[in-house]
Amino acid sequence: MIRKKILFTLLFIILLTSFRLIWLAFFDVEKISSIQDGQIHLMKQKTGELEIIRLSEDWEFYPDQLITPEEINHAGAPQENLSIQFPDGWFTYSQNQEYSYGTFRLQATLDEALVHQPLAFYMPRLPSAHKIYIDGKLVGESGNPATQVEDFSLKTLPYEVIFQAESSKLDILIQVSHLNSPINYSAQPLLFGTASDIYSILHVNMLAKIIVIIFTLLFASIAIFLFCMKYRPKLMFYFGLLMTSLALMVYFDPEGAVLLPQPMGEIVRVKLNFCLHVLIMISLFKFRQHFLAYNTPKILDRSVFILIMAYSLFVLIAPISIIFAYQWLLGIIGILNVLLVVIQVIKANKEGLPVPDAFLLILAGIAVFNNVIWAFLKHRMDLVLYFYPLDLLIALFLFTCFWVGMFLHHVKDIEEKNKKLHQFNKSRDDFLANTSHEMRNPLHSMIHIAQYVLDNRENKIINKDRQDLMLLIQVGKRMSMLINDLIDLSQIREHNLRLNKKVVYLHGQVKVVLDMLAHVIEGKPVQVLNQVSPSFPPIVADENRLNQILLNLVHNALKFTEEGTITIQAKVAGDMAVIEVIDTGKGIDNVDFEKIFHPYEQIMDEKKSYQEGKGLGLVITKELIELQGGTIHVESKLGKGSTFRFTLALCKNSALTPKNTNRIESKGKNVREQTNPIQKSPEQQFSILVVDDERINQTVISKILDRNRYEITFADSGAEALAYLNKQQFDLVISDVMMPMMSGFELTREIRKHYNLSELPVLLLTARARTEDLETGFLAGANDYVVKPIEPLELRARVRVLTDLKVAVTERLHMEAAWMRAQINPHFIFNTINAIFSLIEFDQDKMRELFGHFAYYLQTSFDFQNADHLVSLDKELNLVDAYLAIEQTRFGDRIHVHKFINVDSTSVLIPPLLLQTLVENAVQHGILNRQEGGNITIEAEDCGVNYEIRVKDDGVGIPEEVKEMLRTKVRVDKFGIGLWNTEKRLQQYAGEGLSITSEDGKGTTIQFQLPKK
Repeated sequence: MIRKKILFTLLFIILLTSFRLIWLAFFDVEKISSIQDGQIHLMKQKTGELEIIRLSEDWEFYPDQLITPEEINHAGAPQENLSIQFPDGWFTYSQNQEYSYGTFRLQATLDEALVHQPLAFYMPRLPSAHKIYIDGKLVGESGNPATQVEDFSLKTLPYEVIFQAESSKLDILIQVSHLNSPINYSAQPLLFGTASDIYSILHVNMLAKIIVIIFTLLFASIAIFLFCMKYRPKLMFYFGLLMTSLALMVYFDPEGAVLLPQPMGEIVRVKLNFCLHVLIMISLFKFRQHFLAYNTPKILDRSVFILIMAYSLFVLIAPISIIFAYQWLLGIIGILNVLLVVIQVIKANKEGLPVPDAFLLILAGIAVFNNVIWAFLKHRMDLVLYFYPLDLLIALFLFTCFWVGMFLHHVKDIEEKNKKLHQFNKSRDDFLANTSHEMRNPLHSMIHIAQYVLDNRENKIINKDRQDLMLLIQVGKRMSMLINDLIDLSQIREHNLRLNKKVVYLHGQVKVVLDMLAHVIEGKPVQVLNQVSPSFPPIVADENRLNQILLNLVHNALKFTEEGTITIQAKVAGDMAVIEVIDTGKGIDNVDFEKIFHPYEQIMDEKKSYQEGKGLGLVITKELIELQGGTIHVESKLGKGSTFRFTLALCKNSALTPKNTNRIESKGKNVREQTNPIQKSPEQQFSILVVDDERINQTVISKILDRNRYEITFADSGAEALAYLNKQQFDLVISDVMMPMMSGFELTREIRKHYNLSELPVLLLTARARTEDLETGFLAGANDYVVKPIEPLELRARVRVLTDLKVAVTERLHMEAAWMRAQINPHFIFNTINAIFSLIEFDQDKMRELFGHFAYYLQTSFDFQNADHLVSLDKELNLVDAYLAIEQTRFGDRIHVHKFINVDSTSVLIPPLLLQTLVENAVQHGILNRQEGGNITIEAEDCGVNYEIRVKDDGVGIPEEVKEMLRTKVRVDKFGIGLWNTEKRLQQYAGEGLSITSEDGKGTTIQFQLPKK
């Protein structure tokens, strides 16, 4: 395969060279080498026409004279003259003079057949003022040649001269004057031939330029249009800049034809030409970076970019003469840029990177490189090369093919992924449908058995058990509704859903739906209004499916309306009934209008940490409405509510009556009325706040927990829970994660603003047990979690642990307050025990290690001799190590410890728990107040008379109030007793207290001296 590509590349290079040589042969310009003493003989060819020739050999030159035809006719030509080429010899002659002028003369003998035929001269762009006389007539001029520089004026436009020879003798006279400039000129020679041939070659040259400009500007326009679209890819911007620069470079070509004049100063034109070349290099470089970003050699990339930018600065500030002297740098940069593209693509192919049809890109690079080489040869060799468009057009064509190939490749890839996605969706739907069918039978059996036990009058069931059975049946029916949704969706997808359409009275149907939702509405500050008139015309629909539609829409409105009104109304629009469900809830963002009608799609609220709903209700609603010939639309404004509007066909024969008008009585009652309210007894020890927007879940939790041990208060929302917390004290909060308006995560964060982990534990109930969800809960401040569906034994165990631990920590808080030593944080004890408990299920080895550190920490901390004795620094460091090991287990990478102990720690004495208190303060109040954590550094040095101990952290710093408290010796209660007791004990032992250096937001250094005794 590689050999084939190499062979094809060689053939491609040969083909490019062949095209170039054919172009040269087609526009061949004959070189006349028979000029002698300023005279030539121009002969007619066999074809009957004179070929185009270039007059680049020696002319008669009369320096420092502007001879007119009249002077030659009267006095004859001066005898003193030089023989030099025109125009290159003229540039050589004049480059060493500030201002020079002279006259060139050429006498030509024409074939008789050319007399009275239209002939033409083509005068290229020259940086000299000149006038052309033929047979004594002024036929062309550019600027004003003069003997005095004050009269000199310059124009640098190419032009052609058309004339007819009156005889076979031609006398050509060219007056020139030149003001020296720093530009090193290399102009094209004068061309002479028949007018038709000159015009042909100029028009072809001009047409080639126009074609290239049109194509490049077309590509540039497409690229800029794509860049201005939504995603603004930088790749398109740089490609558009590259194409635009290329078009401008072609337009400002120094050998531009007469159809594209650019009236500007020569120095400005040359500077502009160099700037355009530099802009092409920069845009090509940046385009390549974004186009091949996955495989960019950074060192080479950086080097080339630095070279380009350095050359750009050089072009902007350097004089023209210096730029010309180093113009070879531009060629090197261009070659490096093109070669870099080729090398990267070859490397991408070799490494098997995803670049489809990359070989086309290599060929495009070769075409551009070929154009650069020929441009170099044009300026270094005696070649008359007119504008050659094929290299650039071939490169654009190959690049277009490459890009189209990439597009088709991506389209194919997307199609394959789309097929896989459809297959996956089908497999998922099949799985859910099969699972739903398998679950429905045992679920219905459970419901039926419970219903049988409840209805059997022979069973002597107490009222409490009867209520429990009713709750079981109600939960089972809700589960059955979910299963039915899954089955309905499967049937809709398979086109197996059958509708039983009949005449339905909408007012009664809405009333039934509201009765079914009575238990959901009860207790909420939401009013549901049925504003459908009893006289509203009947509609044709499947009664059960209409009931399902209304249930889904009203239930959806209830879920997202914490307080306000929900209105169901209808109106007639032609042959259709327009039914609206309007709520005053939080509303839906415009971008989510279509999303809510997609299967399993859910709306993510920025204020919440979870997604609401199952993602099926509205999907099934839309499908059921469309199956019955209607449509559904949504209108909504955030914060103002939503309106779901759907249409169904009216019954054309209003005399018809429904086949079944039996009224369905409501069976939904308030759950709080079904269950006996929990009464507080004298033996109750703990007060628990249960937060859940589902009354059924509240009742289930109340049944699981022992009413003799716990006093339970219910809240339907986070806002209601916070209101309860402001009124009374609780020992534990149990909160559902997924609640409208305020999630369990948000509620936990609000609680942690007023209570720490030990003051008020929070137990979260979540249906999602993925790591990121649990991590979010713990970061919010939760103590523990229970995954739904709730296992009664697990919930009781976790509640007991949290409440018992709170009692233990509270008792320990009272004990530590009695000791005049460093504060042992009960929150730390509680959280450590909680961490040990949580590790039981996941990592028992780590749990044992943590338990060992914790046991050592407790044993050392509660050593009653600590109040009177000194301990070795080694023992204190071991206690610190145990503490930090516990904290690192809890907080992981948020705590980094560094120790530099340059003393014999076994011989240094220190008051017990002094260093541990400072380290704990640095951890708890320093680095852990940063989300990312930080570093703790412990240093000990022998300073001769004393030992110096330092504790450093890069946390948030110590408040000024604390430093003021230690300085004034006036204790502030809100800052605890840790640093206060440490300062006091250290002063009692060493005579000096703590030295604190702290900067807000950057960290704290606490150091103290220990005497050598």
